[in-house]
Amino acid sequence: MDTAEKAMFLGHVSIFAEVHADVLFAVSKHMEEVALRPGQVVFRKGDSASCLYIVTEGKVKVEDPDTGVFYNYLRVFDVFGEMGMVDEAPRMATVSAVEESLLLKLDRDVFLQIMTVEDRVALGVIKVLSRHLRERAFDIRAGQLEGDRLRELAELTQQAKNSPP
Repeated sequence: MDTAEKAMFLGHVSIFAEVHADVLFAVSKHMEEVALRPGQVVFRKGDSASCLYIVTEGKVKVEDPDTGVFYNYLRVFDVFGEMGMVDEAPRMATVSAVEESLLLKLDRDVFLQIMTVEDRVALGVIKVLSRHLRERAFDIRAGQLEGDRLRELAELTQQAKNSPP
């Protein structure tokens, strides 16, 4: 992808959707392409967070290797790694390619420079983080409801065992 193609692509990515074309072009000059084979790891849980990624082709998965919890598949136009760009905390999960994939990579220093001159990028990041929080809140609530159902089922099973035939 050349710089102009990257800029056009970025215009469809959530954190850059409201950013003017000349800024997208400037950002694109700093983006590096990363090609992945199936199974190749982008980063591991606990790694330092020095960049964000955008999927341009293919599919990657996000999971916690310690617990075996699968979080999500990410596809074209999806952004990941943005949380570490903001808080510099270590990566919370491992991301790896499910199929042949191509990513755009943006280093933290460049990203922070862009955010200081283009507040719409900061707003885009806030929107993405907000969406992630909503999704996790929904997941937590769904898990709580499932736990409630399992407890009710266990109680009914126990009652059935204790009932005379």
